Amino acid sequence: MIDHYIVVRDRRQPRQFSICNVVIDEWYPIIGPIGYSLYSLYVRMARIDDERCWPGYTLIGQHLGIGRSSISEYNRLLCWCGLIYIEEGDRNHSNNYYILDVPEVTAGTMQHLLQEATVALSPGSELLATLKRRLDTWEPIQALWGRTSRRIEVIRPGQMILPGLDEGSPVPEHPSPVPEHPSPVPEHPSPVPEHPVRVQDCNNPKEQSKPTIQRDNPQQQEAARVSEDDVVVEALLAEAGIAEPMRSKLAQCVDRYTARAWILYAETQELASPPGFLVSVLRDRRKPPAEFVRLAQIGPRAWAWLEKHAPARDLTGTWAGDRPVDEEVAETWYEMYYREMVE
Repeated sequence: MIDHYIVVRDRRQPRQFSICNVVIDEWYPIIGPIGYSLYSLYVRMARIDDERCWPGYTLIGQHLGIGRSSISEYNRLLCWCGLIYIEEGDRNHSNNYYILDVPEVTAGTMQHLLQEATVALSPGSELLATLKRRLDTWEPIQALWGRTSRRIEVIRPGQMILPGLDEGSPVPEHPSPVPEHPSPVPEHPSPVPEHPVRVQDCNNPKEQSKPTIQRDNPQQQEAARVSEDDVVVEALLAEAGIAEPMRSKLAQCVDRYTARAWILYAETQELASPPGFLVSVLRDRRKPPAEFVRLAQIGPRAWAWLEKHAPARDLTGTWAGDRPVDEEVAETWYEMYYREMVE
C-alpha cells in the first residue's frame, strides 16, 4: 500500500551541480561534515572549463559557519585525500581551488593520507587524532545499507498520475540495493570441520535416517560445500572485525582460502584500518599474493606445529625433521608471516 506520492528533482533543470558517488560513499567517513561542506561549496562554484573556483575565507566562513583555522585544516585534508588542488594566493588574491578526478579509498590511499597528516601536523593535533580515529573505523556506505519500511511511489517531473491509481492499486516493484527479506545469518557462526562434506555409509543402517549427501549427486555435494564455505568465511571475517551486513555480502564473493590469505597479509602490514582494507580488496575480488595463498592452506595442526618450533628455527636455522609441511612452505611461513609478526 502506497503511503503517499512525492515528486523528485528534474535533472533537466539548469543551475545544478553534482558530486561523484565515491565522495559520499567512501570519503565522507574520512573528511567528515566540515570537509564535505567545503568540498561541496568548491564543486558548486567551480567553472566548467577548468574546474576552478576562488572563494575567499570570509565568504566561506560566513556561508558555512566555520572558522578560518578549520577552513585551513580541512583544505589541507582535502588536498591529502586527492580531492582538490590548491594554488595558493597572496594578500590581493584568494586561493584557486581545482576539483580533481575523485580517487577511490584503498589501503594505499589511506596509508598515504596518514603519512601526510603525521608529517604535517603536530602529535597533539586534534585533527590528527580525529583522522586516526576515522581511519581506524572506516567503512564505506555499502557496509551500512539500510531498508525503509515505508512504501513510496516516485513520480518524475511531467509524469501524469494515471486515472484510478490510488492507495489500493498495485504498484510495480522497484529494485533495491538490499533484499527485501534477507536470510538471517548467525552473528557468531560456529567453526566448520576441516572436511565438512560427509558421505553417507549406505551399508550402515544407523545412517539411513540421517540427512546426508549421496555419492551419486555431485551437484548436491557442491551446493553443501559452498554453503558451509560461506559460514567459514563469515567466521574469519567476523574475527577480522568486519561487521554485518558487509560480512555476509563478502562471504558470498570469496572462498575461505582467499579470505584467509588476505587476512594473514593484513596482519603483517602496518595498516591504518585493517577491516577497511579487507573490505576493499575482497569487495573488488582482488587476488592475494601467492605466498599468502599457500599460507592460507596450512591446516590448524600444521600451523600450531610451526608456531611451536619457530623459536628453535631462530636458533638453529633449520626445521625439525618431523615437520608436517614441506620445507618451502615452512620457510615461506617463517619469512612472510612469523618474522613480520615478531618484529
